[in-house]
Amino acid sequence: SDIPAAPLLVGETFLIEPTDDILTSLDTRKAKIEKEIEDIQTRIQTIQNVLSDLKVKLYGKFGKSINLENDEE
Repeated sequence: SDIPAAPLLVGETFLIEPTDDILTSLDTRKAKIEKEIEDIQTRIQTIQNVLSDLKVKLYGKFGKSINLENDEE
């Protein structure tokens, strides 16, 4: 990087850190957050699949006498 050091806000304190260290840290944090997002999206999809399966079973058992649709959508 062209800038050898830059201020990095940690809590309420600015630390002067080498720019390369800051960029490396940001890349690491970004990768971790992207992985967490991916994991959450996978969990959401799994839950949606379970809900769909349950709806099919419940409608199969109770027919139109129940309403499992979300009215908030």
